Amino acid sequence: MVPSGDPDREELLRRIARLEAQVAALQSRTATGTAHEYKSKARIGSWPLIHIASGMDPVTGKPLVARGVIALGNVAIGVLAMGGVACGGIAVGGFALGLISFAGMALGLLISFGGLSMGTVAIGGLAVGWLVWGGVVLGYYGAGGAAAVAHSLDEFLRNPAIPELLRRLIQALLEAGRG
Repeated sequence: MVPSGDPDREELLRRIARLEAQVAALQSRTATGTAHEYKSKARIGSWPLIHIASGMDPVTGKPLVARGVIALGNVAIGVLAMGGVACGGIAVGGFALGLISFAGMALGLLISFGGLSMGTVAIGGLAVGWLVWGGVVLGYYGAGGAAAVAHSLDEFLRNPAIPELLRRLIQALLEAGRG
């Protein structure tokens, strides 16, 4: 046994204390995960131009959410949103919901691309919508390996009303953008 005033014993106790602190830090990090966050100073309205957030909030234990014009993170909400779960104008991720969506599971108001794709125009392994193309499709107009559609994609392309419909749609979108 080493006497209590021995310098070797004191050094050993300091090393044990440092190791215990390191173990505690590692345990807390693996329990809640590490959080990383960046917000640009530039703003558009109340949103930062760029918000990057990943990991878990150490206080609440909930995932951080990136909210910005350009949002990147596990969960992202923005005009351009990229993440595991993404919601926005253009959404890219594992699950994406937006006007235009690219994802494993994509829900797009206008266009969606994904393994499972649902939208007005849907392209994917399983595509559901008004105009569809993919492996298995369900829609009004479409083409696919296995298709349940009212009309073929060829009929859509030869329909004389389609160019006028597309012109009106583009004009309405441009006017809405100006408004």
